[in-house]
Order: sequence, then C-alpha cells, then structure tokens
Amino acid sequence: MASGPDPNSFGDGAKRDEATTKVPSKDPKKKDDKKEEDLSEEDLKLKQNLELYVERVQYPNPELQKAALESMRQEIRALTSSMTFDATDVETLCLLAELKHLKKLRKLSITINKGGEFTVSQLFVDIQDFSNLEKLKVAWGVTYPKPHKAPKKVAVPSHLPEKLMKLDLQCFPDAELPSLLEPGKLRMLEKLYIKRGTKLTGFGKSVPEKPTECSVKVLRLKFLPRLKVEWRELRELYFPKLEFLDKYQSPQVSFCPCDGIGIWRGKSNQL
Repeated sequence: MASGPDPNSFGDGAKRDEATTKVPSKDPKKKDDKKEEDLSEEDLKLKQNLELYVERVQYPNPELQKAALESMRQEIRALTSSMTFDATDVETLCLLAELKHLKKLRKLSITINKGGEFTVSQLFVDIQDFSNLEKLKVAWGVTYPKPHKAPKKVAVPSHLPEKLMKLDLQCFPDAELPSLLEPGKLRMLEKLYIKRGTKLTGFGKSVPEKPTECSVKVLRLKFLPRLKVEWRELRELYFPKLEFLDKYQSPQVSFCPCDGIGIWRGKSNQL
C-alpha cells in the first residue's frame, strides 16, 4: 500500500543548492565559535561583511548608512536560494528590504532576538511579496517585551507568499494569530509548525461553522499551554485535509486520538 506524505519530507525531495548566510546577534556571549569553524572561508567572509554592514546601517551618519545599504544590497543579490539570519528589529527590517531583490529565494529563516515595536503583522507585510518563497521559519526571542507606548500603525498583511508550502513559527509572541494565518486563509500551505507560543489561545476569534478551505496536511503543535481546541474542531473544521498531527505539551488540545508519543496519522498516511 502506498504511504501518504512523509511529514519530514518536502516537495519532490530534489536537492537544491542553497547559499546560507547567518548574521548573529552582536552579543559576544551568543557567538558560536564552533559554527564559525564549520564555515568555508568564503562563507565566513560573507558573514563578517554582512555583520559589518548591519552595524553601519545603525550609525547616525547618513552617508555611511547609504554606503552600507548599497554594499549589503550587492552582497545579498549575489546569493541564490536560501538565507538564514539572526537579528534584532532594526536589522530585520533592513535585511528584509534587501531580500526582496532576491527573486529566486526559496527558503528563509529568521530569528528576532529582541522585541519592541516590530509586530508580527509588520513582519508578514514585509514577507508577503516574496513570490518564490517555499519554506519560512520565524523564531522570536523567548522573552518578547511589549512596547511601553502604543505601537505604530502598520499595514495589515493580506496574503502569504503564493508558493509557500511550509511555515514554522517558534516562540510566537501573541495571543492571536494575524488574520492571514487563520486556517481558512491557508489555501496553499501544506505544513504548519507552531512551537512554544505560550500566549497563543486559538486559531481564530471564533470556531468556523463549516469546514475551511485550509490545505494543511501536516500540523505540529508543541509547548502551547494556552491553545484550546478540541479534536473535532481541529480535524473537521479548521484543518479538514489534515493527514498528520504531532501534539506535545499542549494539554488543552483535547480528545485527539494520538498514540503514546502524541502522533496521529490519517488512514491515507498509514504505513
């Protein structure tokens, strides 16, 4: 019997060339010397250059900022399909603006180390027009302080990248998903992972009355203590095409017919 989709596989499994760049936090305590040793000489030089440009973008001198942005633009345009970076709010905004020139970018991984006025909606406004993006991972710092003043109004994102098939959200900072991430809007996405969102309470403001058009087949929910949803709602209404569920340390995701390690597979996905 043919098995269903492997939750750990992606697409046709073909190996794609990836140019990976990591721009870590400037905190020296967080630098991983071992990882730097694993980089090639060319990748290490690129990493060091981007760190320098990001630092200069924050200088008060407009001419130095402009020169740093232009240098960053040239470096990023030289990359092809994948980008990973570890950044603060300001760095994230700068890098996302430059990454839009990467027409062939298919995989993007972002770690935002500090909170502030950079909202979830603002992040997805900047990402929504990455037309070839297929995989997106976003991780927020474990502690994500809210701004003391009212946040600035930002545009509301209207859609995810049209080719996005896998979305991985880690340490999601809000109690509610932005509207474009509600299951009814996920008509192309096949894999959704949400991990360590300690404030997240649900998948939308209200339970849908009829099954959504959500295309998600693989769902992983881990360390979500406040997420409250019953199996019937999850399987029949929010994610009607679901074939695989991985639930761990999410006690209010209830009545799920998972095995002893929190795994459920639909009939079409049985070995």
